[in-house]
Amino acid sequence: MTISRRTAAAIVVLALLASSSPDVKMRNLARTWRKVLNKIRTSSLLDYVQMPRAGEAEALPPKVIVMISLLRDNGVTAYRYVPERREHNEWTLMEEYQRLTEGACPARNDEHALFILQYASDPLPRGCAEKAVRGGIVLARCP
Repeated sequence: MTISRRTAAAIVVLALLASSSPDVKMRNLARTWRKVLNKIRTSSLLDYVQMPRAGEAEALPPKVIVMISLLRDNGVTAYRYVPERREHNEWTLMEEYQRLTEGACPARNDEHALFILQYASDPLPRGCAEKAVRGGIVLARCP
């Protein structure tokens, strides 16, 4: 009878596991595996992945993170993104718009929204009042 490589590897792992801990006996093997699996489930990586908003800092551009934090901190559910900066090319602005739409959900981009997001270097539209400024981005309320 031949044993497959996978079966042989499993036997080696079980033997190493059983010999590495003095209190492990074959009848306690299932309990030991449960402990190992619980340690894996509670690892810091898995804890991080299961947190709300996990990966935003790694996936979104810094300006978009600032915009999203302004929306969340001020309880905004609908906004307008008004990029007037001329030194940005069209592709950069489209990427910011797309990433903002993805990250700000459930807040939505609506052309009739009372709140606008724009760069602090741009003048506010007439009648708008600045609500918050952070990282070169302005959140303003417009009638």
